[in-house]
Amino acid sequence: MGCAGSTPAEGDGNAKKIRKPKPWKHPQPITKSQLEQMREEFWDTAPS
Repeated sequence: MGCAGSTPAEGDGNAKKIRKPKPWKHPQPITKSQLEQMREEFWDTAPS
């Protein structure tokens, strides 16, 4: 069980808020096969 009335610890006033990332968008509609090709290209060229 957790604490029913927790409060932030002192000194947490400068904590950064986390925002949900925006969904990825492509300027033009693409097919599933085009998306899969783009994924393959990305992972094949990703730095290790």
